[in-house]
Amino acid sequence: MWHNVEMNMPNKFVNNLTDENIIKLEQLWQTSSNFRLRNRSQAVLLSFQKVPIDETAKICNVGRDAVSSWIKRWETDGYEGLSDLRWSSFSGHKTLSAPYIFNF
Repeated sequence: MWHNVEMNMPNKFVNNLTDENIIKLEQLWQTSSNFRLRNRSQAVLLSFQKVPIDETAKICNVGRDAVSSWIKRWETDGYEGLSDLRWSSFSGHKTLSAPYIFNF
């Protein structure tokens, strides 16, 4: 029988955001027409504030693995990592699944 026991899951947090990063992420979160980009920007900001991944996942209405992936993509690719940029499984080339522009 399964019990509803909260496990102490590991967390990773974004540690290095500049003031400029914070301003840009807040702008994306609050004004982007792309819902996924807004969600991912918010997750990075919450991570920087040391909000646990499980709580961020609830706020963003996604699974914990999605939040973990977004944090990793931010750490490796910055703003581009928040976009819908994906690797094509057939060609191995990067393709855009939705248009995005980061104009600041």
